[in-house]
Amino acid sequence: MGENLDLKKFKPIHYTIAGATSGALTRIISQPLDVLKIRFQIKSAKIENVNSNGLIRTVKLIYLNEGLFAFWKGHVPAQALSITFGSFMFTSYEILHSSRFLSEITVYPSALDFLCGGLAGMFASTACQPFDVIRTRVVAQDKAFKVKRILLSSSATLYKENGTKGFFRGLLPTLLAIFPYNGINFALYGSFKRAWLLLSIENKETNVSRLCCGALSGLGSKLILLPFDTVKKHLQVQGLNDYTNEYKGMFHCFKCLVKKKGFMILYSGTFPAVLKSVVVVATSFGFYELICDMLNYIDP
Repeated sequence: MGENLDLKKFKPIHYTIAGATSGALTRIISQPLDVLKIRFQIKSAKIENVNSNGLIRTVKLIYLNEGLFAFWKGHVPAQALSITFGSFMFTSYEILHSSRFLSEITVYPSALDFLCGGLAGMFASTACQPFDVIRTRVVAQDKAFKVKRILLSSSATLYKENGTKGFFRGLLPTLLAIFPYNGINFALYGSFKRAWLLLSIENKETNVSRLCCGALSGLGSKLILLPFDTVKKHLQVQGLNDYTNEYKGMFHCFKCLVKKKGFMILYSGTFPAVLKSVVVVATSFGFYELICDMLNYIDP
């Protein structure tokens, strides 16, 4: 990525194709983990379901009460989110990374990776926020439903009650979280890859090394920034069924959650969240670079 790909061979459309494909494949694999993470994060907002269940128990309850396909709830808007996000993020990252201006203002490769990754994440998140809001509201439903009906109903209700701004709920914490999260991911990924090349005997990348570097990147970034993601989810499900509708904004939500349930509420669903981050970042970078290699092989 970045320094590994020759821009004379690749056009923005190639990065878009690779990013979109990577996003789609990653979403198929990670959607069950995303469902578990969101359930853990927002279930504390329900009055009758404050106590946390273990991960295995939660998996069993979802399977017994809602069926196997419940683990892919919200997959349609989530897939749209992943494809759009992947294409926007990787394309903008590669363009920014090749920018002469950004290359000149920093001499440190990791700093350049962080800056380009953070900006790319903010750009992609703004474009994809409506998909994220709808996806979260769909996953929050704990009853069986028809996908088409719930998507249309959720979108129509959200627009009727809040207008266009309803589709951008939680955007501020999203942007505040995505810049360092994406920046850290790209910076760590680049650093781990450079370390791998330095220490490896053959001095070359492999698909396994890319997956390992991506996994370590996802682990580090998620542990640092999980509280922002938890607050975002609470903001997005406001007013849905029996979820509270008391938060006036990001900082007010932070304050209310900590005051009512303690600081650790911000780390609700840590295990599924970290597990998801490790899987998503590893497969996202791995698939992206694999697709780029394939495109380069097909049309060198």
